[in-house]
Amino acid sequence: MNWENLPWLVDEFKLVWKWDTLVLDEASKVKNQSTAKYRAVKELRMKQLVSRLYELTGSPAPNGLKDVWAPVYLMDRGRRLGRTQEAFINRWFFRDRAGQLQIRGEPAQLEINDRVGDIVYALRSAVTHNEPIINRIPIELSSQAMAEYKQLENTTFLELENGEEVTAATAAAITGKLLQYASGAVYTERPEWVETHKAKLDVLHDIMEEAAGDPVIVAYNSRHELYRIQREFPQAVAIEDCGDDLEDNFNAGRIPMLVMHPASGGHGLNLQFGGATIVWFSLTWNLEFYEQLIARLHGRHGQDRDVIVHQLIANNTLDEEVDLRLSGKASVQEALMIAAERRRRR
Repeated sequence: MNWENLPWLVDEFKLVWKWDTLVLDEASKVKNQSTAKYRAVKELRMKQLVSRLYELTGSPAPNGLKDVWAPVYLMDRGRRLGRTQEAFINRWFFRDRAGQLQIRGEPAQLEINDRVGDIVYALRSAVTHNEPIINRIPIELSSQAMAEYKQLENTTFLELENGEEVTAATAAAITGKLLQYASGAVYTERPEWVETHKAKLDVLHDIMEEAAGDPVIVAYNSRHELYRIQREFPQAVAIEDCGDDLEDNFNAGRIPMLVMHPASGGHGLNLQFGGATIVWFSLTWNLEFYEQLIARLHGRHGQDRDVIVHQLIANNTLDEEVDLRLSGKASVQEALMIAAERRRRR
């Protein structure tokens, strides 16, 4: 289940709890004790409702070792790093003149590592991939958004809540409008665009949190996607605004989110020293663009990490047909025929 429903689950079933094992994916989400997610897991542990807890994460210390106390406390209830975070910080950290927490040198770091070593297992050295890891993330649209999408798909006309109208006269036009809608906004007749949902932006927040500051490339297709991403993420930088220092700044970690259209950033860039994560906010029909953009990080000299390619795919939309095309399971014409057949059966 998703993280957002965990507090509800604990509150609803804590008197009749029947699960003895809990697996937390993206466990960096419980590094903050003030969140409802952390409090829900803590309640399960303190009341001994869960006897086995597994935490999975690619970034156990996103902002330094100070972040490891909360996840470890949920596992051992303070036996290894102290009963309180204050005690943990007082023992192994100090504040510099700027008031920032700093670890008390390498001996403190080694001691923390040694204390948690018996409950931590790292897969990085055991698992390697010669090919990029394709992570297809299904996006569930709300019932209202799905109803509007289906109306546009079936009638080629949609009147939005604000009175704006969306029409498409040709098959190519309706395909473009449907892909726009699936990504969260659609151009109207003015021409302007209207936001239809934020489902993909919400998932992008989770990906960026898990990246924990590691540079990420985000690919988009419609111009409104770039605007919405930059509005939602102040750290996002469009490739056209980077200038001649793009490669140096990205590889040095000074661009946490690089947003690009695959046609403008797919060739010639060497970005493999900066990051290993690509997010396709919306997929492209163009297989060359798709492969070339991934090649900015994967298969290049100096890339020593597995490259992860996240694809944000809205369920029951044309996103799925574009994915079929890119995975080699269908030609462009076949993918469009599949989409048309699926619509006809409704």
